[in-house]
Amino acid sequence: MKRILVFASFMLLYFTNTAECPKQTNRTFCGDTNCMVLVTELKSDYWVGYEDYGYVIFELYGYTYIDEDDVICGNIHSYGFKDAYNATKEKSIRIYIEDYGLSKQRCIDWINSHDKWKD
Repeated sequence: MKRILVFASFMLLYFTNTAECPKQTNRTFCGDTNCMVLVTELKSDYWVGYEDYGYVIFELYGYTYIDEDDVICGNIHSYGFKDAYNATKEKSIRIYIEDYGLSKQRCIDWINSHDKWKD
């Protein structure tokens, strides 16, 4: 079962379409910042997003809910804690960028090396 879940996460990465970030939102926070579109939740802690420069792996902090295809805006081109904005739900969120600018293969390698449920 665990292998099926990991395999499904990989397949979502391979069939992801690149989506554009919204040009206008109700907040100016997204105006000149970088955006990513959520691809999938890896485990309870990690999420994968996609943006123009590749994949972003991050953790979500706080009691905020996000969904696949939500658009997240913020400074996602550096490591560490970030205050970001979920343009889809129009809510501020707190994230921790684990890695960014990853190719599909490097993203899959990162997932494999951080898999908590390996047999």
